[in-house]
Amino acid sequence: MKSDKLPTPHRARSPESLVHEEAIAVNGPASSGVGELRFFRRWILAVAALALTSCNPDQTLTQANVDQITTGMAKKQVESILGLPTVTETQDFDVNKKITYIYRQGKDTVTMVFWDDKLESKTGSLSK
Repeated sequence: MKSDKLPTPHRARSPESLVHEEAIAVNGPASSGVGELRFFRRWILAVAALALTSCNPDQTLTQANVDQITTGMAKKQVESILGLPTVTETQDFDVNKKITYIYRQGKDTVTMVFWDDKLESKTGSLSK
């Protein structure tokens, strides 16, 4: 059965209206922003949770972790075990570079001295 409707005459469209119509066809009608706001809040909460769980210093400065550190290790290796130091001191000499990492946690302190990115010495005291 044929429709008795007459075809709608086509009117000329501006390029802007065509772009707008295409955007609606692809993205759907413009929203009120509620979905984006919910996504943003969830994203912020996820980042905050990750930051809080990865920054737990209570478990990094232990005797077992310090015992894993050996002379000759690179700074990145030490950081992978103990995390970033509490304090970093850098001294540039003509040829060599001396970097001191100081880890503090409560009353515990461990000092690592690097020459040219290699661990030269470690000293410190950890409470039991």
